[in-house]
Amino acid sequence: IWAKSTDRPQFTTQIIDGNYVVDVLANEPNGYSVFSYPDGATDLADGAAAVRVRLDGGGSAGVMMRRTESADGLVSMYECHIANTQEFSCWKQVNNEWSEIVALQYNAAIVPNDYNTVVVGAVGTEFVLQINDVDVASWVDDSIPTGAWGVFVERNAGAANLTAYYDAVLIVQD
Repeated sequence: IWAKSTDRPQFTTQIIDGNYVVDVLANEPNGYSVFSYPDGATDLADGAAAVRVRLDGGGSAGVMMRRTESADGLVSMYECHIANTQEFSCWKQVNNEWSEIVALQYNAAIVPNDYNTVVVGAVGTEFVLQINDVDVASWVDDSIPTGAWGVFVERNAGAANLTAYYDAVLIVQD
């Protein structure tokens, strides 16, 4: 079951006209990240996540893979995202420390202010990223072997509210 409604000081999630809508509010000056995943995708290793997402505001949205949180609150995950600037990148967070794994870059396959399809597949240590049916990146990493898969939304520092509209989310296990 997907979280249907969340109302927190930093963000809200809800279903509107068939879209899973994440609204990240502008009350955090340094930006703010939101991740969300359905109950059935909490402990997956190999698989794929495919989303169709449209952005309104300053920030980015995409998919999250293999998210874990230890008993002492240390978070690890991979995430890949797109922005209306026609740029994308991928990052990993290991024990609360972020590092870029696919450098921020322009790609004409991204259609600003419209729905874009973002797909990440992972088998073992190998990852592939597609945007609108175009292979844009691949990498190898063994930092995080399993975890939750879902969506990722991030409002830029100093930006107004960011709203991500997901009209399709598909998560499959290999």
